[in-house]
Amino acid sequence: MLILIWSYFFSQAIVYSQNLTPDEEYISIIEKIKKGEDTETDYTKLRMLYTQTSFYQPESPERDENILKMAQAWFDKHNDEAIELGNQLLEGEYLNPFVHDLFAKIYKESGEGDSLFHLLMFINIITSIQGDGKSYETAYQVISTWEGKAMMTFVQVTPADPDQVFEPTLT
Repeated sequence: MLILIWSYFFSQAIVYSQNLTPDEEYISIIEKIKKGEDTETDYTKLRMLYTQTSFYQPESPERDENILKMAQAWFDKHNDEAIELGNQLLEGEYLNPFVHDLFAKIYKESGEGDSLFHLLMFINIITSIQGDGKSYETAYQVISTWEGKAMMTFVQVTPADPDQVFEPTLT
């Protein structure tokens, strides 16, 4: 009887998780990551799930401005301001590799916060980006302008010759 009851509740939990909206599923996974309760996350799938949410913004001038403000605050040694901006940024886009990288640097230098957590988030996000960047067909599969910038920095890409024009063709 106990096994039957357990089976019912377990099957209901599985059914419930399958009925989550992309927003709900994404938020649920992010909350587990924040609490350190989820160590089996497939970051490639999580990034793709994020693109299905209602709050996904691959480009955002406001976000770009705030990331630059955060970086400037860190550079100016205004860590409290940088941390406040970073927390606001992560509320809107938790998978932003630049923000996690800045947090790792701020916390490492100040000795406050969890530098290792943010460094691991940066690594998890960057290493989940598929592709090798050697051709249009094998381009890095990024989901935002900041992922693209982080990936180019991570693999130390140098700008292409501006006279060399690349025109992809759709077949």
